[in-house]
Amino acid sequence: MSRPHLRPVFSSLLAACLLSAMPAAAATLEIELSGLNSTDGRVMAALYQQPDQWMKKPLTGAIAQPLPDGRAVLRFENLPDGDYAFSVMHDVNGNGKLDANALGIPTEPFVFSNGAMGQFGPRKFEAARFSLKGDTVLRLSLR
Repeated sequence: MSRPHLRPVFSSLLAACLLSAMPAAAATLEIELSGLNSTDGRVMAALYQQPDQWMKKPLTGAIAQPLPDGRAVLRFENLPDGDYAFSVMHDVNGNGKLDANALGIPTEPFVFSNGAMGQFGPRKFEAARFSLKGDTVLRLSLR
């Protein structure tokens, strides 16, 4: 025996099940940097999502080659919407770390999200935090 009055209910349930099985929308974060004085080395970025992991354990990273016009573009893909912070450095000599002088002051260009700066050491996560909602392009200049 057919029950046509149940068809809309089953159609709604089927649609709800299919939609819940779809992955959440993934965003792309693109960081466009300017102010590079050299095409030597590489530009490296670390992306953080948790304050307790800030400057310790990044969620993910990205590497880009400096372009002749003094720019570099770093790209992070498949990120869920949410709060993040990043640090970027131009590793001019290619040794894989941010070089500093005897006082601990960086000798290679760097920047934090929001252009946040610290007085002694890196800025706090809260100062560098930004909200990612969909595909985003952020433009910053290295210091």
